[in-house]
Amino acid sequence: MEEMDRVELIGDVRGLGLMIGVELVKNKKTKEYATKEIEQVLYESFKRGVA
Repeated sequence: MEEMDRVELIGDVRGLGLMIGVELVKNKKTKEYATKEIEQVLYESFKRGVA
């Protein structure tokens, strides 16, 4: 996916249609989870009404 190439935090995207999962990582090679960044994404999502 082109988003994976553009966005440094996206390590992997899985799913089909509206059922999608995005893995956020600090380093694409080591696949270390981006814990702080995940918290920020969740906070902003809830703040914008995504449940």
